[in-house]
Amino acid sequence: MRCDVLVVGAGPGGSTAAYWLSRFGADVLLVDGAQFPRDKPCGDGLGPGVEGLLNAMGLGEFIRSHGREYRGACLHYPNGEGTSVTFYQDEHSQSGLGWVIPRYLLDDGLRLNAEESGARFLPGFVAQGPRYQNGRLNGLVGQLGGKQFEIESPLVIVATGANRKLLRSMGMTDADRPQGLGLRLYLSELSGLDNHIHFYIEPELFPGYSWVFPVGEGRANVGCVFLVEGISPSEGSRRIKTVLRRQLRGGDLSGGVVQGKLRGYPLYTDYPNVPVCAAGTLVIGEAAGLVDPITGEGIYTAMRSGWLAARVAGYALEAGDFSVEPLQVYGEILDGWYCEYYEAARSFMSWLAHPGRLEALIRHSKSDIQVRRGLEEALIKKRPAEGLKILQEAITSPG
Repeated sequence: MRCDVLVVGAGPGGSTAAYWLSRFGADVLLVDGAQFPRDKPCGDGLGPGVEGLLNAMGLGEFIRSHGREYRGACLHYPNGEGTSVTFYQDEHSQSGLGWVIPRYLLDDGLRLNAEESGARFLPGFVAQGPRYQNGRLNGLVGQLGGKQFEIESPLVIVATGANRKLLRSMGMTDADRPQGLGLRLYLSELSGLDNHIHFYIEPELFPGYSWVFPVGEGRANVGCVFLVEGISPSEGSRRIKTVLRRQLRGGDLSGGVVQGKLRGYPLYTDYPNVPVCAAGTLVIGEAAGLVDPITGEGIYTAMRSGWLAARVAGYALEAGDFSVEPLQVYGEILDGWYCEYYEAARSFMSWLAHPGRLEALIRHSKSDIQVRRGLEEALIKKRPAEGLKILQEAITSPG
């Protein structure tokens, strides 16, 4: 098969890139190893900024009819206390609303939207490595239906999420240890779910957390995320399962009925350690490490990087030049968007991970509103540098 642009991975980032490239008039082939619709373990939460991206792609009505809206977030402390923040319209959100939607619905909706815009979709293609012609990348080789299959394309957009096998085969990374682990399941027959998403600070997971995201009709996505730096993945998995079992035994989740299987997934938050562009190649979403180091959220950054990759790829197609020079503007813009945030987020998480920090936070939060404000700034409002400064001043101050 031949195409102008080959997009590998039909998740939110890949389908967004395929949609916009098709709108620009490119011949786009979107491939994925799975058959759609397919499930994907995830928290299913879309921050307020995602709505604008969906509206621009004509999917506003889709998210309103298939998703469950939420208007704010609640942060719960181990001592039983908590605080909440209501979202408002800002430069990133047109309505101030966030949404919760199962990934099998979201991903299939985005994939169908890309096809309707003109992209071709090839399920069941497992990309294995690069294809070269005259010493230049010119597509991929892989497996389709148990047989070797080649796709010819001068430009490849890698949107393979947490699976970095293709990037390793292309010599773009050797980093294969995830920075986090997540587990999630669905519960039904729950009562009392409100229009907020809920985060719980857990001693076993700190600075990770657990969550309850209402899906609708008495159902919720329930899960935990844990940073695995310094411990084995098996120990991280054990801690997550301990917290999850405790969640299911008490509180608002008692009496809920488990639906389906408990699903786990790795998280890569190491942007900008993986090169995001090379001759004939752009890398987007989690494949590039674009998962929030604090919250584990990756859908917004995947879609936004997919949109940007489509724009840069469109200019490269117009010029007929797929060398690294015209493509590196993609990486430069990403750096401007995210480098400062990711550096601040990792500093914030490293500070939290210091032994004894959790006890200090809980102790001070009972009487110091600044501690709560610092956590809200970093965890909910996505301003980790401001949050860290507030927490450091509050906890190191006399008394």
